[in-house]
Amino acid sequence: MGVLSDKFGVPPFSVLDSKQGYWIDRKKEWNELGIKSDLGRIENINSLPNATNRPKSLGTYVDDEGKSKGFDKVASVSIFDPVLTELSYKWFCPKRGRILDPFTGGSVRGVVASQFGFRYTGFDINQRQIDANYENLKELKFPIAKPNWVCGDAEDVKKLTNGSYDMIFSCPPYHDLEIYGKDQRDLSNMSYPKFLEKYKRIIKNSCDMLRDNSFAVFVVSEIRDENGKYKNFVRDTIEAFEECGLEYYNEMIYLNMIGTLPIRTSESFIISRKVGRNHQNIVCMFKGRPSQIKNLDMECKFEPLEELEDKPINDEPKETEELIEEIDGLHCKICKTRWKDQKDFDWHLIRRFHMEQM
Repeated sequence: MGVLSDKFGVPPFSVLDSKQGYWIDRKKEWNELGIKSDLGRIENINSLPNATNRPKSLGTYVDDEGKSKGFDKVASVSIFDPVLTELSYKWFCPKRGRILDPFTGGSVRGVVASQFGFRYTGFDINQRQIDANYENLKELKFPIAKPNWVCGDAEDVKKLTNGSYDMIFSCPPYHDLEIYGKDQRDLSNMSYPKFLEKYKRIIKNSCDMLRDNSFAVFVVSEIRDENGKYKNFVRDTIEAFEECGLEYYNEMIYLNMIGTLPIRTSESFIISRKVGRNHQNIVCMFKGRPSQIKNLDMECKFEPLEELEDKPINDEPKETEELIEEIDGLHCKICKTRWKDQKDFDWHLIRRFHMEQM
């Protein structure tokens, strides 16, 4: 086990346990860096049945550090795990690769990507969330390269960004488990059939931008309908990728911290026989031929988080003319794409994406 942890950060098994000491220690490091992924989310959220609406009379719970706290201190939104993010990038994305996140939410996945030299583009439909993510960068212990967070509907990903990506990594909304606003384009405001239709279109458009022989990794979980039955969201996610031609390559189970689960399960199991869910599913899909998978090219062992000398993205935008290193045909040095039409190429260069990247 120790040898595997030294090589890969944690053992690359099908169960990833966030309750282990090495995981907790690494998560503490990330928190000390200054990540505040709940910024922009608490004020946006309208309903979270298992957090916001819990009665305080249920007493206390034990937090990630083993401290007893009251329910009035419970976070009202889900916060993505930076350790899971770090491992996913290092295991499934080539060094300094481009990462596409169609459901960005908080700042975690963008911050982690920049810290390790990946080039990250994430989408969120809420401008307040995007602003909060950029604001969080100012509070970090040391400066990092600026991720490219874009306010827009992820269904329009091909219109809002260009080029191809080396990895898709995201955690989609679990239908209506968390409702963040009244925007009718927001997936959490739709019936499940409508949600699924749009969800599949977003996955399709994202996969169209994924390079061959690359991975797409989604962190998902089962959710229940109004009658208490599972909606089969995990299966629907796998099928959505398979419809795009990707292969179901790995499945991993992410074990959550126990937190308030014993209290919540104590009464609900008696009434409904619903077991307490203490895990999420990591669905790992592959586009291309598995025989073409390249060897790991990154150091996966957990090293102290320090400022990168060679940042992947500059903070200051450059003039459009500086985006072209050498024109061989119509060639963009940022995303390495070539264009036949001069008008399309000129429009490609002035898009905000490239301004942010430079």
